[in-house]
Amino acid sequence: MSSPDQAQRLYFVDNLRVWIIILVLAHHAGQAYGPTGGLWPIDNPEKVRMLSTFFLVNASFFMGLLFLISGYFTAAAFARKKTARFLKERLRRLGIPLAIFALTLNLFISYGASSGGVSFGEYLLRPWRWEWQVVYAHLWFLGHLLVYALLYALWQTVFKTAGRPGASENPGARSAPGHGAVLLYVLVLGAVTYLVRRRYPIDRWVVVLVPVELAHFPQYASLFVLGLLAQRGDWFRKIPAATGRVWLAIGLAAAGLLYLNGALRLKALIPAINEMGGPGWRSLVQSFWEAFLAVGLSLGLLVCLRERFNRPNRLIAAMSADSYFVYIIHLYLVIALQAVLHTVPFPPFIKFLLVTAFGVLICFSLSHLVRKLSFTRGIL
Repeated sequence: MSSPDQAQRLYFVDNLRVWIIILVLAHHAGQAYGPTGGLWPIDNPEKVRMLSTFFLVNASFFMGLLFLISGYFTAAAFARKKTARFLKERLRRLGIPLAIFALTLNLFISYGASSGGVSFGEYLLRPWRWEWQVVYAHLWFLGHLLVYALLYALWQTVFKTAGRPGASENPGARSAPGHGAVLLYVLVLGAVTYLVRRRYPIDRWVVVLVPVELAHFPQYASLFVLGLLAQRGDWFRKIPAATGRVWLAIGLAAAGLLYLNGALRLKALIPAINEMGGPGWRSLVQSFWEAFLAVGLSLGLLVCLRERFNRPNRLIAAMSADSYFVYIIHLYLVIALQAVLHTVPFPPFIKFLLVTAFGVLICFSLSHLVRKLSFTRGIL
């Protein structure tokens, strides 16, 4: 999640990164107040039904979009720093926060919550099963980025395909993909996702070096690779505005149908034609629906923000720089705010809005202050 040099700065990506991190925070802020289908430390008895649609739409695209952006800046960082400096910077920026928060703080929290009376030493022998997902929590994203960065450095060491930071000047730069290429990617992504979900439905995690939700892995990994290619071909700048508008309309339509279904309570429509996994045709529909939604919103939002918000803004620039640490700390602060409001007799939707608003304010403010400390420089 490194920033490019000022001369090459994509101001619209600063905007997009800030809003996606806020959406991630809001997603977790809603977990206590909506039907999540899983476990959460704070459970409000009264639920907001519409939040289930909010969760479904978010999960369909926002982490994939973060992987796309991360892939772009991974390639840019490698082009500037080359192998040794790149690996040192990735290990410092990703490995240190991961070790501090996941393998110390989260590990002790997990032990206290689910040790079952065993000693800490005995508990350490267990995490290679389901506990690893709990220990990493939301920081699985950092683990993935670290693994992908190491693999990318290995690839470049062997094949030496990286270009200079000014991607459009690279002799190997590719033209921006058109509608046909985007559609082909969507169809392949939908098909591969369906094949994976025949055995691994949504929310089933496995450990492959780091926790992996295989149901979304085809999207995450492929968008990261496309981010690498986008930097080399300067696609973020080159994709035609008309292409972005078409795919934004497709993504909004896919998401809008889900929200319309939730608002009108058309129980016989969407729930009857989609499924979180398995070999049936409903899982096939879900896989392709999600692919169109994810690619449509990711491509469309990039281009829309590029056309309208590609100019410097001091507040957005500061928030973008702070967003990495916000991602790391937001879960702890969100749960704390949910705990504070747990016994307050407010409607659950009001609690959701309050946790989101105060979470954004506190997380970005705290991140900004922490990043000013000398020992955090080069890490956060």
